Amino acid sequence: MIRNPALDGVRALAAMLVVVHHSQSPWMPGGFIGVDIFFVLSGFLITSLLMREADSTGTIAIGAFLLRRSVRLMPPLVMLLAAALIIGPLFWPDVPIGLIVAISILYLADYVSALHGVIPLLGHTWSLAVEEHFYLIWPMAVLGLAKLAQRSRIKALAIAFVVATLWRLGNAYHYTEFEMTAFRFDTRLSGLLLGALVSVSGIGLKGRHANIVGLSSLGALVVLAFVATQEPVSTAYLQPLIDMASAGLVVSLLNNETMIARAFAWRPIVYIGIISYSVYLWHYPISRAALMYTNDWRMVLVVTLVLSLAIAALSWTFIEKPFQSWRRNRFAMV
Repeated sequence: MIRNPALDGVRALAAMLVVVHHSQSPWMPGGFIGVDIFFVLSGFLITSLLMREADSTGTIAIGAFLLRRSVRLMPPLVMLLAAALIIGPLFWPDVPIGLIVAISILYLADYVSALHGVIPLLGHTWSLAVEEHFYLIWPMAVLGLAKLAQRSRIKALAIAFVVATLWRLGNAYHYTEFEMTAFRFDTRLSGLLLGALVSVSGIGLKGRHANIVGLSSLGALVVLAFVATQEPVSTAYLQPLIDMASAGLVVSLLNNETMIARAFAWRPIVYIGIISYSVYLWHYPISRAALMYTNDWRMVLVVTLVLSLAIAALSWTFIEKPFQSWRRNRFAMV
């Protein structure tokens, strides 16, 4: 697939919202919607990749797909987990670091966090578990979708998105704990499915329409970041708005000739988007450590941003880029 730099800008937006949220900013309690933005983007990109393979070859090399994903995601994660094993006991001597690392590397943090509360130090790895579960089941789902006509693909995914949204809302009514609704793979499917729907629909916007939709969607996401809270029913009610605004932003950026696409493709923003995976990996333990020494969220935010961006830049240069280069040489499809 041809890389769209504006979509890297969406990654940067998502990562920065989450960093602000985990720095405990009082004026942006809904910064956690950055994860929802990324889920929609991920659903779009992964479905586009898999559907292209299925349509062109009649099948999907699932093993190769999973290996490509592992080569992309595992090296920086292993580096983080190794650092947690070494440094973690200095800050959290009473925390079972080995168990937490095992939960994270096995991609179990979503259901462990839902059933037993957010795991310390590496609590953010629940979203990595959601993504990994999606990677495991989605290639088979796309093979099924590929056998359908275009209209049937759209209808199937639209129904799936509605069902997933209602399932999350029902869970929010049933469970009073935010974790039970927020962290489980089965209750976080709506954004991934909506991104997939955008992919198979082939929808595209041009010129003024793309700018209007993009700016409106971005404005809605900013407002939601200010008003969303971690109250289960409230969050579930807002979820369709978060998902649709995220999808609107993605759609508006597919035409890279528009004003909003050029803004999101600004080189510094794109670079943050490129390294955003490692920013996400490192920001959480850094912010948890900083919060042990100060209650000033501004100081926590500055420390978290500076350190996570610096470590992510090093990770990209010396770990991720070499592995991505090897991956491109090893696989015909990236």
